[in-house]
Amino acid sequence: MRKILVIEDDPLVSAALNRILTQQNFEVTLATNGKECLRALEQQTPDLIVTDILMPEMDGIELITKLRHGNASHIPIIAISGGGMANAQGYLESAQALGADMTLKKPFTNEVLIKEIKLLTERH
Repeated sequence: MRKILVIEDDPLVSAALNRILTQQNFEVTLATNGKECLRALEQQTPDLIVTDILMPEMDGIELITKLRHGNASHIPIIAISGGGMANAQGYLESAQALGADMTLKKPFTNEVLIKEIKLLTERH
């Protein structure tokens, strides 16, 4: 079973992602910010990380930078963002430039998310 670490501060989005991914037989671990993600990585090595960009304490941009320069540099990352009050595309472009393997602008469909996850986990 593939393991996915989801970092999302919105409880509704987090619950939806958890439900979608567990229905597809992924083992899901949830975190609400980048700091929680780094703590979770001390306990396990997921096959893929899905991270929001705009989060408290440590945002997705800082997290991606730390992951790509640390022990998790090999783990595929999907960055997601709705942009909040700003332009989501700019955040997603920054995430990709820093090492995210894929970016998705919220809202996205379940089918698109699953397709991208399967592509990335099959590649790695």
